[in-house]
Amino acid sequence: MSTIDAKLDTKADSEAVAVLDQQLQKVEEKVNQVVETNTVDEAKQNHSEDRVSVDVATVSNCVDEIVRAKLQEDREEEKEIEKRKTSVIIHGLTESQGQTADERIQEDNEQIEELFHKLDLDTVSVDKIVRLGKRPETSDAKPRPVKVSLASEEQKTEVLIKAKNYIRKREGVSNGIFIHQDLTPTQRMRRQELVKELKRRQSQGEQNLMIINWKIVERRR
Repeated sequence: MSTIDAKLDTKADSEAVAVLDQQLQKVEEKVNQVVETNTVDEAKQNHSEDRVSVDVATVSNCVDEIVRAKLQEDREEEKEIEKRKTSVIIHGLTESQGQTADERIQEDNEQIEELFHKLDLDTVSVDKIVRLGKRPETSDAKPRPVKVSLASEEQKTEVLIKAKNYIRKREGVSNGIFIHQDLTPTQRMRRQELVKELKRRQSQGEQNLMIINWKIVERRR
């Protein structure tokens, strides 16, 4: 091989190596890109999994808090119901105009005694009588309701039944006087909603409806 041919071959080899190096460099760059992409994707996936894990934990904690709050609310409501289980509320009893607290208490006691006698409740034992709310400043103001605590839950039930029967027969009870269960604030709200629903249904023509055991039912004829 001549010197010229050898040089040409050497040049050709050099060029081939250079081209090969370029191709290898491009391949390496592509490999690096793939690796970097996979690493980023993996990081994103791990971040996403971590975020999902955090979100699930947050929701779980919120649910636990809601459950605990609801249980506490239920326990407090049960305590309030227990405190009221032997009491009734009487509306419409004339407000005493006595000058002293003792005079007013005595007059309230006499009114309760007279009312229970009309209702055939002479055997009922009253433990405590309390006027609810601030005493009115004028004699023509609406009288405050009276809370009456009885000796037992059975006596309370008897008072409510007798009062309802007398009102239904339009006997014995003075004008504007009515008696109902001593309700908790939550129960009062629920009762108000039932009364609204009762009035709505009555306005649409339904008759003989009444509220019993927290339900609107048709009165038996």
